[in-house]
Amino acid sequence: MPIVGIILCGLWFLLAKCGFNNHRYWILSARELEENFLRNSVKTISRGGDFRDGKKIEIKIGDKPKQLQMSCYARLLRDEWISYFFIGVFLAIYVVKYKIGGIEVI
Repeated sequence: MPIVGIILCGLWFLLAKCGFNNHRYWILSARELEENFLRNSVKTISRGGDFRDGKKIEIKIGDKPKQLQMSCYARLLRDEWISYFFIGVFLAIYVVKYKIGGIEVI
């Protein structure tokens, strides 16, 4: 069974990598459209990039501007790396189980 777990962790990693690559593609494509065709009227994607980088952004709802800034702690915990970390934890568990051999987890 540990071999199956190791294989599944490999597939999980590949699926996560593919998903994050697709996410990056769609965000950058949307930003390209926004910058080329909606430069003066829509800033959702470009503003999101600044927000993710920890810069202060301003959102206007009605006539009331509100400033937002992502905390430094939230910026440290990037979703992609956290996902890879947990995949690595499960992989390490399966590798240890494989090396020790025969340990059953109920």
